[in-house]
Amino acid sequence: SAGCLGTITEVSHTNCAFKPPNISHASAAALPTAMITADLIMEKIALSQHKSPHNELSVLLHGISGGVGLATAQLLVKKGYAVIGSASSVRKRFLMRTLGFSQMTCTRSTDFVGTVALNALGIGIHSIINSLTSPGMVAASLAVLNRYGNFIEIGKREIWAPETALSEKPNCKFDLIATDFLNSDEISTRIQSLSRALC
Repeated sequence: SAGCLGTITEVSHTNCAFKPPNISHASAAALPTAMITADLIMEKIALSQHKSPHNELSVLLHGISGGVGLATAQLLVKKGYAVIGSASSVRKRFLMRTLGFSQMTCTRSTDFVGTVALNALGIGIHSIINSLTSPGMVAASLAVLNRYGNFIEIGKREIWAPETALSEKPNCKFDLIATDFLNSDEISTRIQSLSRALC
């Protein structure tokens, strides 16, 4: 709902769902935006998957240690994708390695281009999930995307226009994802589905 970061908010009952008993109130409050965004990402990746002639489908997930990153990473692994993650600090990268994500790189440098190119076996990355805004990061990410690839933007500021992305990588598919774009019915359907999945 609008203004939902306040102490009290007014929300339509259609945008509410039962809290699973095994999840705390704090966790339940944080789940919908992250999980619905992750769900939208997975739908975009699935739609672009059939265009790739390669069996090895790798995903570069920037900001893997954040809420959306963690949710998406788990869904990607469940579907069998090879996940290459990026995180800003040594501590965050160490945490992700302990969770089983061995292919990690830094969000503070474009050095990931060499690492990712090697990990992708020379065929490029199938999908990139981006939230980075530092100079050179988007261009560097597009450089490792294969010609059938999907660039999924989930950032909130300094977002590239689709035309700009296509000028860097002419054949890529560019998607912008935000729960803000969903109408009330879509939110209701997805939040009810999330509640049922977690109960």
